[in-house]
Amino acid sequence: MAEGNHLCYNCFQEKSKEEGSCCGFDLGENKKKFPVALRAGTVLNDHYIVGRILGQGGFGITYLAPAPR
Repeated sequence: MAEGNHLCYNCFQEKSKEEGSCCGFDLGENKKKFPVALRAGTVLNDHYIVGRILGQGGFGITYLAPAPR
């Protein structure tokens, strides 16, 4: 990732820090709706980057995460 760029946790495209949402995703709204979820950007098992939350149920939370490269 280039210096000064950030990853969109919905489409996983790089965007500059100055850009708002590149695809309409609102990270702040996602945090409010799912306060106990892992934070977007968390890296699991050195492979998976946690993205936005797709849903939450009685036994867990489903996240969007790109396939490892």
